[in-house]
Amino acid sequence: MQEVDASINTVKGLIKVKWQRKNDDVVLDIQVPFNTEATVTLPVANNNLTTDFPNQSITLPDGDSEWQLGGGKYMIRFKMRKSK
Repeated sequence: MQEVDASINTVKGLIKVKWQRKNDDVVLDIQVPFNTEATVTLPVANNNLTTDFPNQSITLPDGDSEWQLGGGKYMIRFKMRKSK
């Protein structure tokens, strides 16, 4: 699969997620309704990603990165970890 685009209307507004593979990278676009928060967890280390917002992610014990995102639009680009 090269691309997924999904959205849902909620009582708080539209939640939208799109990811696509671009060469070795994965680009993730996220839209969170205002006055709402989303937790995003990705299987990637902080040093293997770029964002279009200040990267204030935390690194989880298994090496994943996690963000608490408020309302807005976000882009995260990263390389997937190799499966073991």
